Amino acid sequence: MYSRPTFFVALMVAVMPLGSAVAQTDIQAACTLIARSDTGETLVEEGNCDSRATPASTFKLPLAVIGFDTRALTSSETPSVDFDPDKHVAWIDTWKATATPRTWLRDSVVWYSWEVTRPLGLEGIAPYLERFKYGNQDMSGTAGEDNGITHAWLSSSLSISPREQIAFLSKLMMRSLPVKVASQELAIETTASYGFGEDQTVKGKTGSGFARDADGTVMRDRQIGWFVGWTNDWPKGDNVPEDTPLVFARLIRDDGPTEGYASIRARDSLLADLPRYLGTAN
Repeated sequence: MYSRPTFFVALMVAVMPLGSAVAQTDIQAACTLIARSDTGETLVEEGNCDSRATPASTFKLPLAVIGFDTRALTSSETPSVDFDPDKHVAWIDTWKATATPRTWLRDSVVWYSWEVTRPLGLEGIAPYLERFKYGNQDMSGTAGEDNGITHAWLSSSLSISPREQIAFLSKLMMRSLPVKVASQELAIETTASYGFGEDQTVKGKTGSGFARDADGTVMRDRQIGWFVGWTNDWPKGDNVPEDTPLVFARLIRDDGPTEGYASIRARDSLLADLPRYLGTAN
């Protein structure tokens, strides 16, 4: 049976719903950033959008592009990998099932990420992050533990700011990442969809992790939560091409212990706010 390291036990506690004795802090975004993917024009900017944080499961978006580009992933449904309790972690019940690229992105299946990263190795992934200019590009992992291939994006060495998330997403929307166009289109198609407003849709990825203090120590009572993605359902002017997605990033930084996933709070609060931001609220 797989033995969970202390880090993962702590992460599981941090992201699963906690008891009523834990105070709920206000859901106030550290950053909300919305921009046009074609011109880079910023439409909404609130908070500090230049400070980096762990990408957590939002890293699955560049990893999906890498996976499709290297043929580690071949379609939204393949490879299909059966859950193995002796090999795979399962912090939540939805992970105890056969996973595909689509369910991996939808359900944030950590063990499926490892099915992609381990065969590629650091030497296969690091050059992509450099070409993507993805955050600090640091895949080294936890100091002294040689675990970058499985841990770098999980409250460890890899970090990215909301503005850098927007830059990556804009290139993905414009199919201008330095990889095959088909790889980008497969990653876009495979990403989960969510509804907002009146019959409007976004595609995006959540991520939950921990903040770090000034000396790099993980603060397990301070969650961070991401929701990043794109939408083509916004009121465009006459001179804006119809297929011009907006890209967005919302980052929550909790200032104390909280209930539930910070990522879900980031997602649900942004979906509620989007009609107001986009001027489509009734």
